[in-house]
Amino acid sequence: MKTIFLTGATGALGMRLLWTLLELGYVVYALVRDKAGIKAVERIPPRNNLPGKLFILQGDIDNENLIDDPDLATLLRGEVDFVIHSAASVKFDEANREQIYKTNLYGLINVLNFAKKIKTKQLVHVSTVYVAGDMAFLDESPLKLLPQARNPYEESKAKGETIVEDWSISNGIPATIVRPSIIVGADDTGEISGFEGYYGFFKNTARNVKRGYLPVRIRCSNESTINLVPVDWVTKIIASLLEIEPAHRVYNLVNPVPPLVRWVIDTTLKKLGFFGYAFNDEPLIAQAVQTVGESEKGVLRTQKILDRGLRRYEPYVQKEAVFLFLNAELALKEKYIPPPIINEETISRLIDFAEKSKWGSKELKSTTGSRVHEAA
Repeated sequence: MKTIFLTGATGALGMRLLWTLLELGYVVYALVRDKAGIKAVERIPPRNNLPGKLFILQGDIDNENLIDDPDLATLLRGEVDFVIHSAASVKFDEANREQIYKTNLYGLINVLNFAKKIKTKQLVHVSTVYVAGDMAFLDESPLKLLPQARNPYEESKAKGETIVEDWSISNGIPATIVRPSIIVGADDTGEISGFEGYYGFFKNTARNVKRGYLPVRIRCSNESTINLVPVDWVTKIIASLLEIEPAHRVYNLVNPVPPLVRWVIDTTLKKLGFFGYAFNDEPLIAQAVQTVGESEKGVLRTQKILDRGLRRYEPYVQKEAVFLFLNAELALKEKYIPPPIINEETISRLIDFAEKSKWGSKELKSTTGSRVHEAA
């Protein structure tokens, strides 16, 4: 039974990956921080009857030593087969640059130093295909030159990859870099533990705009795609890669048939109960203007809410690179499973789960817990 040290276990990808690893029988040490009065041990919902074993370690990648109890790091030395680093800040805004860098670069360096200290056999670093920045094409080789990033998130993840590459070569420890595209809920249920990325604009709209007809314009590309991949597919591929011979490789985990971004926005807004909007310079539907019954001031306010919500995602709704995706299939051979097609039923499941979950409920406050917790 192999042992894994996992960061980001409360995130949208990390939590699903945690359950996948436990279902496969791994021993997992999950690094989890206290947050908003909730102890680390209570931020991972319990699941019984899994063949693997879970230990929750209180700590934070922003801390130089990661684990609050330094004796635990000593106990892990030589006992960890894989360090999987999935923790990251997924904020895009320039105003958050300092926090993004603190997590995605300085936090990464702390994880690398820790991985070396405990003598892990292999590192798996979760990056993103959007390290491509403004490039038209991204292959599956290490970044040799930093692309022109479109926001601090892309910039931090690209720089992070170069740091991982240098660390791996310097220390002789194999490093696998996985680059998912935009992660959405599980294909069969829509389940996910975080609502950023694809969900961000729609969460803002659903919470701040009255459902019904919208006499507003949505500006996005008519031809560009948006690459969505279900979280359960991504975690299965990552878990499968752990079973092959350690190698220093880069894997783009993407959808080979991504949907048009305009179709995704239109299909999602309709699912949420919005109608009457127009794309780009198309004429507004007169019925929408009449039905909404709002003053011109009210319509302008609604337009501003949508524009503000979409602005931070503008690079992703206007242009997308083409991503090469061969390495995972070549490495896994007959074990490789292609990602599900994103269709109207997929969008419906994603939004049903998001609405049911109220787009991410707050964790309940608690004052109990311990630094190390073994989950049954």
